[in-house]
Order: sequence, then structure tokens, then C-alpha cells
Amino acid sequence: MADDTATAILGDSSYFKDPPSTEDLSNYVNELISTCDGTLQQWRLGTESHKCDQYINCLDGLIHETLLVAEKRCRLACDGISNSRVCKYIILKLFETGDLDKTCKYITILCKKRNQSKRCIIEIVTMSMNWIYGDDVQLDNKYKLIEVLCNVTAGKMFLEAEWAKLLMKQSQMKELEGDIKAATEILQDVPIETFGSVSKKYKGEYILEQMRLLLLNEDYIRFYSCSQKINEKLLCGDEFKDMKFLYYKYMIQYYVHDNDYFKVSKCYCKILDTPDIPEQFILDNTSHYLLFLIVSNHSSERTELLKSAKTDCKGVSKIPILVNLLDQFLSQNLITLPFNDEMNKYIQEHQLFQNTPFPKGDERLKLLQLRAVQHNIQIIQQNYTNITIDRLVQLSRSTAEDILPQIFEMVNLGLITAKIDRLNNTIDFNPSKDPQKLLNDWSERVQKVLVMIDDVCRLIEKDKMLQDAKEKRIKLELMLDS
Repeated sequence: MADDTATAILGDSSYFKDPPSTEDLSNYVNELISTCDGTLQQWRLGTESHKCDQYINCLDGLIHETLLVAEKRCRLACDGISNSRVCKYIILKLFETGDLDKTCKYITILCKKRNQSKRCIIEIVTMSMNWIYGDDVQLDNKYKLIEVLCNVTAGKMFLEAEWAKLLMKQSQMKELEGDIKAATEILQDVPIETFGSVSKKYKGEYILEQMRLLLLNEDYIRFYSCSQKINEKLLCGDEFKDMKFLYYKYMIQYYVHDNDYFKVSKCYCKILDTPDIPEQFILDNTSHYLLFLIVSNHSSERTELLKSAKTDCKGVSKIPILVNLLDQFLSQNLITLPFNDEMNKYIQEHQLFQNTPFPKGDERLKLLQLRAVQHNIQIIQQNYTNITIDRLVQLSRSTAEDILPQIFEMVNLGLITAKIDRLNNTIDFNPSKDPQKLLNDWSERVQKVLVMIDDVCRLIEKDKMLQDAKEKRIKLELMLDS
């Protein structure tokens, strides 16, 4: 909606429109171009080449004596159509001679003319860009042409889309040469999201290309800043489905590098929320979602997602071995380590625990075992108030060297409360009482006692008043009877 409004405003702005023409010079330009074509054709037939010195000298003469005069007349008459025809004719004929330096020179001269029509500049740039995308121009010459066109388009709002495309092409050329750093530097600072004349879809594709290059260049700080330019709500539309997959693919790579596996799992969850996706695609992403969720750090949100995974997650019922693993982490029983052969084979062969496509697969495998040990320790805490370290090692399926660091980490995370007695080699799981909490509890209990005392005093006073009233009534009745 915002883009549509911006486009409407830009379309009505005089900055994007040429003033009305004062004279129609189309017939004059038609005759002029026809005459120039005839003259150049004679020289071409005589020399059998449009790149010889005589032909070039003839063209230079026509440009200076005839075509530039016609260009000025069209420009002063504000006839943008005729002016663009003359300018394009000059540049095209120069390009055909193979003299790219002179072609670039005249592109700059014609586009920088005072009061040059916007239509003329746009058509010159558009025609020149076609040569960049073609195969007729050598690579070095393409760089020269891009540099000239970037100088022409830079700072002009009506050419912001062309400027962005030129930088994109230059970046792609650098990438093909293997210079990823240069390709990234060219594209990373282009504020494509601020361009009102560019569609939402092209903006998204452009930002995704920026994200891809920043990932290749391992510039993760700029990558995250760039990723915030995309509104994830806009990716829910059917037209943005491919962009949505690509966006979350890049975000997954970023979060894997950052070791934030919970956010990785949420990215997979967003992918699975997409309608009309193939079944095999669902199964692959479901397994990644659940395994990343299991190895992620403990949190209340993680626990809720694990509990709802069996009912809310697509395709989980078709992966029974994954359901079994999920049940073990949700149960109140100890997880047997090492896993059985079938489970161990599935885990070892899964992409998540290999070094491709995600690095540090071995670390995630150790992390999965650590999460199983932490689950066991939490279950033990619920059933023991005091236990020896040797017995804890045996029940948790850990080792004597690893158990204490794991206890320390879980206590710091607030997952358990424990007090270690190194002399007796025991661990006390009784929750430690916070002095502030103890004081608050005592204050609450005292307040309750005072409220109860107040209620009792009120009831006693009430009963006393009733008794006094009863005695007065009896005395009054006796006096009346006497």
C-alpha cells in the first residue's frame, strides 16, 4: 500500500515529467536522420567498413555540424521524443564505429546538457544498458560503460531503478571474476528500500541479493542490518513464496553461525507455515525444525513448542523415529544414552549433525547428548532431594568430569537448584530459599494473622453487643410485667 501511494505521488510530481513541447519537430528529425543515413551509407559503401578513418571523420562532421544543432533545437523546443531520437542516433552510430571512449563521452555530454529532457536521458540510458547485458561488448568496456552510466544516473530520482540495476550488473561481473569482496562493496550500501519507482518484488529480490553477498563475504553485522529491511509479513503472499524460502534460508545460515538454534527452528517453522508445498519438502524441513528445537537452549517458549510439535507440526507423524525422540524429551523418564542403534544411525546420517550444509555438525551432536543429560538431571531433581555425585553420574548417563560443569550451567540458567557438598561428595537438590522471598513470606503470614485477629475482635464485639441488647430486652419485659 505504501509503495502504491509513493508511486502515485511520484507519477504526479513535475520532477518526473518534462514540460510540454512548444514545437513538433518530428518531421524535421525524420528528414535529418534520413539524410544522415544516406550520407553515411555512401561512405560505408565506398570504404566497405563503418570503422575506417574516412567514415569516422564523416560521422564526426555530421555530429558537430548537423546533429548537435538539431539536438539543441529539439531541446529548446522541449520536444522530448524528437530529441531522444537525435541523441540515440548519435550514440548508436558512435557505438557502431567501435570507439567506446567517444561513445561514453557523448553519453555524458548529451545527458548533462542544460534542460535536457528526462525522456531523452532515460532512453539513452536504457539503450546503453542493453549493450552491457549483451555479449557484443568486451568485459573491460562494460566496466567503462557502467561507470559512465552510473555517473549519469546517480542522484536522479527518475533513474534510481536504472542506477540500481547498473550496480547489480557490476556486482555480478565482479562476482564472476571471483572478487566477492568487491562485489559486496558495490551493492551493500544501495538504499533500494527507499526507491519509490521500484516494485516491492524487485526491492525484495535486490535486498536478498545484498544478503547473499554479505553472507559470502562473512559480514554478519551488515547482513543482519540488511535483513531488517524486509518485512516478514509481506512474504506471506503467494507471489513472494520463492523469496520467502530464500530469505529464511539466508537467516538460517546467519543464526547457525551465531549458534542461535532456537531462532533457526523458528525460521523452519515459518517455512512450514507456507501453503501448498511438496510433501518431501515438508518432511525435510520438519526434521530440521524439531532437531534444531531440541538442541536449542532451554526456555519456556522452547518447552511449549516441543509440547505442541506432535499436533501442530506438519508431517511429524510420518517420521516415527523423530516422534520417538521427541517423546523421550517430553517424558518424565530418564533418556537412555547412548541412543539405540536405529536412533543413532538416523542422527549420524542427518544433515544437521554433518558439516554440510551447516558447519559445526560435530558440536551439535555433542549438544544433543548434552540436552539429553540435562533432561535426565531435571528428572532426577524432581525425585531426589539429596544424591551422591557417583549415583547422579550413573543415572544421568554422563561422566564424572562433565557432570559438575553441567550442574553449574543449569543452576546459572535457573533450570535447577542445587548445592554441592564436596566433602561428602553429594548434591542437595532442596531449593535454596531467597532471603528476600523469606521476608516477603513472613510479612504475608503476619498480615494474615493480623487480619484474622481483627476479624475475631469484630466478632467478639458483635456478640457482646447482641448479649447486652438481649439483657436490656429481658429487663424491660420484667419491668413491664411488674
